[in-house]
Amino acid sequence: MGPGPVGYAAARASGVTAGQLRAAIDAGVVMRVRRGIVIDTASWAAGSSGDRRRWALEAALQAFPGSFGSHETAARLHRLPDYRMDPPTDPPSTHITVTGAARREGWLTVHGCDTPRIHVSEVDELAVTDLVRTSIEVAATRSLRSAVVFVDAAMRREVGLTVGGWGLREAVLEPDRRLALRQQWRVALRPYARHRWVTRVREAVEMADPGSESVLESLSRVAVVEWGLPVPRCGVPVQGDDGRTYWADMVWDDARVIGEADGLSKYDGVEAVLAEKRRQEALEGRGWTFARWGMAEVLPDSSVMAARIRRAFDLSTRPQMSRNRDLGPGFTTFGVASAG
Repeated sequence: MGPGPVGYAAARASGVTAGQLRAAIDAGVVMRVRRGIVIDTASWAAGSSGDRRRWALEAALQAFPGSFGSHETAARLHRLPDYRMDPPTDPPSTHITVTGAARREGWLTVHGCDTPRIHVSEVDELAVTDLVRTSIEVAATRSLRSAVVFVDAAMRREVGLTVGGWGLREAVLEPDRRLALRQQWRVALRPYARHRWVTRVREAVEMADPGSESVLESLSRVAVVEWGLPVPRCGVPVQGDDGRTYWADMVWDDARVIGEADGLSKYDGVEAVLAEKRRQEALEGRGWTFARWGMAEVLPDSSVMAARIRRAFDLSTRPQMSRNRDLGPGFTTFGVASAG
């Protein structure tokens, strides 16, 4: 028996008798992942979390012919952010959709919906809802902030599937492409017009920006809007005084302010920290003012992030000498001259 799930009928068809199968289950050689489907116990124990999620979905698809992965299960296969997903279970929590009554059976959630096959795609040889529908169905159960996280990521992923890794940053900034993406999501939302959550997801679609490159950037942008601050451009190239072009998380062009959402893995090691220091100095040399924050300044309370951005706006409008800070006799720190 291979590492994946096998139905009783398939096992018997390969020559395994019902008695042998029962004996293997009793001996712990194979384990039931659900009624009528078993998997090799050693393979399951050695499998990664990704292996187990795949096998759980395969078992669910076998149990419900004509079904396909959906919701969080599809989101993971589409490589959307693993943000506030179902907590780990064994077997992993799995979502599928099939025509008929919805139900929940332990680790398996069956969504009853007559989904047109045009909205079903294949990822890693498994049938799942397409990227657009998946992001909508996940966003439907989330707050506005979290909904934007998934729509941002799905739009960026959609562009990435077209252009590949090279040129993705430039591609997501193209106005025509951005307009086409938004229209694609608007059309996909039409069948959900009578659902209670549709207004929130529509708002997320209108706020979405495929220029956001991380969960923190998406959450930060929504918080910016909630605080009544101007909406920034996301993921844009900015030139430093060293002649190099750097990519900024958020840019407020009129205020000459750059916002940096610093995740835990952004600066891994001393060299990365020094490189970021040189980058900031090069951009400050061209008249940009920085505001920086991390996840702790966004969740659960984003007031610190908002205050830092407002302070950067204020600094960027002051004359250079007014931003000098007296550190005592003979010591003065100079700010960055505002853009003319």
